Amino acid sequence: MKIKLCIYLIILLSHNCMAKILQPENNTHTVVYGYDISSLPPVDRVELYTHRVAGYDTSDGEKWGRNTLQCFSTQSSDYGRCPTSPQPGHEDPLNITLKFNNSLNNASKTITLVATKNPSTGGNNIITSPLNSSWYRAYGVRFTAWIPMAEVRKLGIGSWNGQLKMGVYQNDRNNTTTNVKKVADWNTFIKINIKDSGKVKIFFPEFRTTSPVVNLNLNSRPGEKSELGGTTRLDMCLYDGNNSASNRIRLKFSDQGYLPADRSPGMFSLYRANADKNLITNRIDYQLRISDPTMGEFRDVKNGIDMIFTGTNSRKFQKLVVIPGIPGASLCVPAPLVFITPKIKLSDKKAGRYRGVVTIIYTPTTES
Repeated sequence: MKIKLCIYLIILLSHNCMAKILQPENNTHTVVYGYDISSLPPVDRVELYTHRVAGYDTSDGEKWGRNTLQCFSTQSSDYGRCPTSPQPGHEDPLNITLKFNNSLNNASKTITLVATKNPSTGGNNIITSPLNSSWYRAYGVRFTAWIPMAEVRKLGIGSWNGQLKMGVYQNDRNNTTTNVKKVADWNTFIKINIKDSGKVKIFFPEFRTTSPVVNLNLNSRPGEKSELGGTTRLDMCLYDGNNSASNRIRLKFSDQGYLPADRSPGMFSLYRANADKNLITNRIDYQLRISDPTMGEFRDVKNGIDMIFTGTNSRKFQKLVVIPGIPGASLCVPAPLVFITPKIKLSDKKAGRYRGVVTIIYTPTTES
C-alpha cells in the first residue's frame, strides 16, 4: 500500500510597514553674522534656519502638516512681533519685526525678518506656503526664516543682539484657528557685527571737523627772558571702524619729510616760513610723547618709528564719544599727546613765524 503524501509549503512574505515619525522638538541655537560696510556683502540674506523640520508622520499625512509657527506677541517686537494665531488663506511669506540692541550703548532698532513654510516631503519640489497657514497636506512641514540684507544694513555700525522666540503650534483636524496647542519652542539668538573699515579715524575732540592746529606755547620764566620753552597737550582718540574691537594698534609719527643732520634722534621740528631749512637758526626742535592706551604712562615718540600697542580692545581702556560722520556713539581708544619744547636761546633763532606738520599713520589690526 502506497501512501502518497503531498506537502504544501506556504511562504508568507511580510514587509515592514512601520510609519516614520518625528515629533516636533524644542530648539535653541545662535546665529552669528558679521560684515564690513565698506565692501559688498557676500550674501543677500542672513539665514536663521533653513527647511527646519517641525515634525512628520508618514502614517498620518495631515497630523504634523497642520503645524504652524507663530509669535508670542502681536504688539511687542522684543522677541518677534507677528500673528499669534494661524491665518487661513494668507498667501504671502510672513514678516516678523524684531528689536535688536546695540551692546555698546544700548541703542535699539527694529527690523523685519521673513519666514516661509514648506512641505517636508516631495523631493526637490519645494513649494512656498504661508508660514502660519492653518493647513498643509503633507507628511509634515519645515520652516525657513531669514533677514534680508536690506534690513541688516539698517542696524548700522556696532554689535547688535536680538532674540527671536517662536512657538510651533498644531491645529485640530477641523482646521479651526482657535483650538490649537503648542508642540515646541524655537528660540534663536542672533548676533550681528557690523563694521566700516572705511571709517577708521584719528579723532581730536578739540578739532572735531578740522585738522588740529597746536600752539607749542613757548614762554620764558621770570628772570630768564633770553630763553624760551614750553609744553602743550592735544587729546587724541583712535577709532577703528568697528567700535574699537581691534586688539592691536600700530602708530607712526613723522614730520614733513626733512631730516636735519644735526637734530637729535627721534625729535621733530618747526621751520621758519620761507627760510633755509638747513640753517639751525631757522629751526625749533621739540619732543613728542604719547600716553600708552593700556598702561596709562607716557612714552617717547620717535620720529618715523612704528609704535605698537596691544590689548587695546579692552573696554576698560576705551572712551565713548560722538564722532562726526559716524551715527550714534562710538568707542575709541584714548591716546593723548604731549608736545615738549626744550629751552632755546632767543639769540640762537631768527625772528619769524615757525611752522611744522606731523603726519600720523594709524593701523588697527586683530593680529595675535
